[in-house]
Amino acid sequence: IVLFETEVNGQKVQSIARVIGITGDKLELKGRDVILNGQALAREEVRTDKDRVIYKETLDGATYEVAYEQYIEHDKLPMTLEVESRYIFVLGDNRTHAQDSTRVGPIQAREGVLARKQ
Repeated sequence: IVLFETEVNGQKVQSIARVIGITGDKLELKGRDVILNGQALAREEVRTDKDRVIYKETLDGATYEVAYEQYIEHDKLPMTLEVESRYIFVLGDNRTHAQDSTRVGPIQAREGVLARKQ
């Protein structure tokens, strides 16, 4: 998990997101599928909360919950990329609306990251 700063509409915005990809990783995002280096992240539907579908997702042994709007598609997907040197690819847990790498691109691993939790 990292805290990072980006610029949105000319204003600095701080966001918290989960690191999904690091230098050299190949990512493909389509619909609700996150495919990292050819392997889909394990995901299981947990519940529906109002207009959101909540999933349990697992990456590198860590399990966490992510939310997708039930009736709204993410406007930046599908997306395919390889993470460049010194960059990370992050996703917010509110996948449909997060200010994450799907909207602002990969984040510079040193300069854009303000803090991290290991």
